[in-house]
Amino acid sequence: MMNTEKETPTKKVAAPSVAQINAEYVTQLANKYWAPHATNKLPFDLKVMGDIYETEIVQSKFSIRKIMLLEFSQYLENYLWVNYTPEVSSHAFLMSICCIVNEKFRENVPAWEVFKKEPDHFPFFFKCVREAVLADSEAGFTLKEQTVLLVFLDHCFNSLEVDLIREQVQQLISLPMWMCLLPSRLQQELKKVPKLQKFWNLIKKKYDKMDAETAETARKERNLPVIAH
Repeated sequence: MMNTEKETPTKKVAAPSVAQINAEYVTQLANKYWAPHATNKLPFDLKVMGDIYETEIVQSKFSIRKIMLLEFSQYLENYLWVNYTPEVSSHAFLMSICCIVNEKFRENVPAWEVFKKEPDHFPFFFKCVREAVLADSEAGFTLKEQTVLLVFLDHCFNSLEVDLIREQVQQLISLPMWMCLLPSRLQQELKKVPKLQKFWNLIKKKYDKMDAETAETARKERNLPVIAH
C-alpha cells in the first residue's frame, strides 16, 4: 500500500467555540449563501466557491480548523454537491469536495449521504478525481492536492459497502488489472482458475483492437488502484 499522508493530525484539533464560529468569514458567507436557517439566500456563485477554496483552504495550507468550519457549516451538503454538474466542474470544485469528504472521515461522521441522495453526477465526479490523480504536473495539481485526492480515493476503496461507491471502484479492480502482472505471474494465476483464461483472451483481444489513445487511457485506469493503495 502506498504511504499516503493522512489528514489525521498528530494532536486532536479542538472544536471551535460558538463565538469563534460566528466571527469567521466562512460563517458570514454561509449565512448569505447556504446556511439552512438563512433567509433570502443568494444564488450559487462559482467565484465565491473558487475564492473559498483559494483563501480558506489553499492559503491556510489546508488548515484542519478551516476545513472543519466549512464542514460544520454544511458547505458540502448545501452548496457544493447540490450545485455540482459536469458543466461547472473545476479544479477548485473538485478539490473542495474531496477536502470536505476527507474531513468527515477524520471526524468519523457519515461522508457519503449527500452523494447517495443526489447520485446523478457522482460517476462524472469520480472520473474527474481519477484523471486528476493520474495527471502530470502540467495539470496544475500540487503535491498537497495530489495527497488529498489519494486520501479521498483511499476512503472510496474502503467504502465498498456503499453501492454508489462500489459501482465506481469495481471498474478499477476487475480482471483487466491483471495486465499489470509479470507474464510469468499472470500465467500462474490463470492456471489456478482455468475458466478465467477464456475471459482473459476476450479482454486481451479487445485491448489489442484499441487505438493508441484509448489503450493509454485503459492502461492508466488499470494502474490507478496500485497508485491509490
